[in-house]
Amino acid sequence: MWSTRVKKLLLLSFNFLIISAIVSSCSIPEELQAKTIVNEFFPNFWVFVAHTIALSIIILLGIFLLWKPTKRFLAKRSELIQAEINNANEIKKQAQLLLDNAKKQKQNAELQAREIINLATNQAYRLKNDLETDAKRKANRIIENAHAEIIKQESILKRELEGRIVDVALEATSTLIKKNVAKEDHERLVNELLRNLD
Repeated sequence: MWSTRVKKLLLLSFNFLIISAIVSSCSIPEELQAKTIVNEFFPNFWVFVAHTIALSIIILLGIFLLWKPTKRFLAKRSELIQAEINNANEIKKQAQLLLDNAKKQKQNAELQAREIINLATNQAYRLKNDLETDAKRKANRIIENAHAEIIKQESILKRELEGRIVDVALEATSTLIKKNVAKEDHERLVNELLRNLD
């Protein structure tokens, strides 16, 4: 489309040059006569041929020295620009793919971070519950051991007390025996002492 338009403009400009060359080579005489009109108004045939040849040479030189190199340069430039556009589009596609991949990786990383946080939170709660349960078990064991120790100490103390009571009772009985106390009185005194201890 662009090349046909340029061709039309070139043809129009060349026609204008030809017509102007023809008109400039003609001279209008002061007196117009029928025989001078043909000779003077229209150019001489050889002058016209020389002008046409010169114009043709100028046109050919313009085509070969200006038009064709310019056309080749513009075609190369157009190819270069198209290659750069294609390259830019390819780079844009690659950048879009990289951006999409980066977004997916970011989403995956966020998802993994959430999972790790949830897992750590659950493990922390589980550990807390385990520690609380273990501490309660240990505390209960300590309390049970303390109760057992208290009961053991009470029984030891009770035995010691009973032993002392028996010793005291024996001493009391020995003193009573020395004083001649009857056996029934002696048993009654021992039983009363034991009841008082309980």
